[in-house]
Amino acid sequence: MIDLNEMARDALETATEREKKGQLLSDTISILKHCAGEVCESVDAYSRLAGSDNEIYDAILKSQYADELADVITCALIAAAKEGVDIEAALLRVQEKNVRRAK
Repeated sequence: MIDLNEMARDALETATEREKKGQLLSDTISILKHCAGEVCESVDAYSRLAGSDNEIYDAILKSQYADELADVITCALIAAAKEGVDIEAALLRVQEKNVRRAK
């Protein structure tokens, strides 16, 4: 099973190293803004996928869409680690809340 908090710490470490190289800003506000951009890129990738009817091209588009979703998740993990949030516990709480709402 994946340890989301460990993954968050690893993602923050990578973001910090990238910041040292001038590739991005790793403070929470900058990461959340970056995340918003990644959400837009996910929408764009999904739009291309949903509009395609070519099986071979679909595999490429699905991979691109998955990568964009992973970028969104990575940004959320970085923000969580930066602020010392137990993202795994939070995710479980939210999932349980949504299950209750669905009943």
